[in-house]
Amino acid sequence: MNADLPLAEFTALLARQFSESATVAERRQRDDYVALAAEVDGPLESYLDRTLGCTDSERREVAERYLSEVVMPMLSRSRKMAKLDETVLRFDRSGLDRLVEHFGESIREAIEPGAGASTWAIERLRIDHLVREKLRWEAEARYRDIRALLRSGIPHTQIRGGKLSAKVLLQEGRGGSVTARLVSAESARDCSEAISTLTVDFTVGAFPSFD
Repeated sequence: MNADLPLAEFTALLARQFSESATVAERRQRDDYVALAAEVDGPLESYLDRTLGCTDSERREVAERYLSEVVMPMLSRSRKMAKLDETVLRFDRSGLDRLVEHFGESIREAIEPGAGASTWAIERLRIDHLVREKLRWEAEARYRDIRALLRSGIPHTQIRGGKLSAKVLLQEGRGGSVTARLVSAESARDCSEAISTLTVDFTVGAFPSFD
């Protein structure tokens, strides 16, 4: 809106553009809302099957991917590179601290001294079990959180209504007509005394509760 427009037309255009922007934002959030509802559709066990796998083979694949993509990169920041083979995971002191931080203090019960000084180890079966437990806990927590969000009607636009203000340059034309133009920060400095504030009332809808 860089051109001069009659004040009434300018105000209507400003309100329409804001309304259209709010509608687009609300539609995107509604799409997210629908996607979340689809994600947690059905009972918890069905969600866990979709997320973690239905068979032991699928769950093992998910756990191995988590181990290689999350746990091992986390341990690779240790001074000594962590090593994983078919039977045991080996790591140094900094790796031990990261594992405890990630899995909680209970993991200490499964950790044993390693073969060398300042090294520790955990059996592959034990770390696999801990990974599966953590994946299940995180999936259950996400399911509960999403269901709670949906019941409360969010995500939804937080703007329920208010006033939108814009800095404009008003000019009087022939016959007493008034035109308006949006001003940039640079032009506002050059003609600050002629700048007016135009305020438009607006309202935005909210999402219904999820049942």
